[in-house]
Amino acid sequence: MKSRQLKTTKINIQGFTLMELMLVIAILGILTAIAYPSYKRHIQTTNRKATIAEMHIISQALARFYTNHNGTYDDGVEPKNKNANIDKLVNVINARIEGYIISVAIDDTDKNFGQAYTITATQKDSMGDPNCGNLNIDNYGGKTSTQGTHCFR
Repeated sequence: MKSRQLKTTKINIQGFTLMELMLVIAILGILTAIAYPSYKRHIQTTNRKATIAEMHIISQALARFYTNHNGTYDDGVEPKNKNANIDKLVNVINARIEGYIISVAIDDTDKNFGQAYTITATQKDSMGDPNCGNLNIDNYGGKTSTQGTHCFR
């Protein structure tokens, strides 16, 4: 009787070893640790610059209001030191910016009679630029921050 031998095929399954996987995870961790702080700083700078641009939009709207309303920023509606039109604009802008809250204060004292304002952007969370803090623009074009004027460049 003839005997047959069955041929067995050797299946070669290849994969990754645990050491190789751990090495890849360690490299990804190192790259993430290097890249994330740079990315976060970039986002904070972008948020600051976007907020400054929006502050200039408010400043331009106040200048238009001033020329159309007898040289005052105050709309004469109670409560004092307010301008309802500008408040609506500020609310729209605050809904679309990150890291800051913008507010407008109109100086309606006996000295200024509603002819001065200050636009303030207050840092609301970590997405605002911590190197600049709060930002201010006044009706004279003065730009200040709690950390210095380098923030407006």
